[in-house]
Amino acid sequence: MGSFLSGLSDDFDFYDLTDEEFQEHILSFIMANDIIKEEIEELSLPKTSRKRRKSCAVFADTTWGKMLSDPATADPYSFWGKKFPRRFRVPFGFFKDVLVPMCEAGNVFELKQKSPLIPIEIRIMVALRILGRDEVADTVSELSDIGESTCLSIFDMFVKNFSKVYYESYVRFPEGYIQIE
Repeated sequence: MGSFLSGLSDDFDFYDLTDEEFQEHILSFIMANDIIKEEIEELSLPKTSRKRRKSCAVFADTTWGKMLSDPATADPYSFWGKKFPRRFRVPFGFFKDVLVPMCEAGNVFELKQKSPLIPIEIRIMVALRILGRDEVADTVSELSDIGESTCLSIFDMFVKNFSKVYYESYVRFPEGYIQIE
C-alpha cells in the first residue's frame, strides 16, 4: 500500500478537485507509474454482493412460533393466552378456529404451494399486528424475522384479498328509519 501512496506528491490538494478531476488524476497516475492490479485492489473497498435469502427463518424458533406451538396459549388465563389478544387484537381461539381457516379457504395470501416458506399463521399475525396495533413494518420485521418489504406485501395482500373475499358476506349496512344524507 505504501508504494502507491508514496508516488503522490505531499503538497497536492485533492480537496480542490471535482470528482471527475480526481478520477482522471488517479487514473493518469496509475497508468504513468504502472501500478499493478494487486496494489489497486488493496486500496479499494471490498465488493459486496447483495444476495437474496433462499429460505426464511425457522419460524418455530421465533417468539411468535413458540407462542403458536405452546398449548398454554389456548388458555385465556395463561401468560401467552393473555399476551396474544393484546398483541394481535383477537383472542387465540378466534384466531385459530375462525381466522386461519377463513384465510386458507379464501386463499387470502394467494398461496400457490401447499407449504409456503412463511406459514399462514405467521402471515396473519403480521397483518394483524400492523392492522391492530398500528405497527410499522420495521418493528414487525424484527419481531417476526421477515423482511420489511415482505411484511408490507403480506399486509397489503391480507387487506385487499380478505375484504374482496369476505366483504359481501359479512359487512351489512344499518337499516332503519334514520338515513344518513
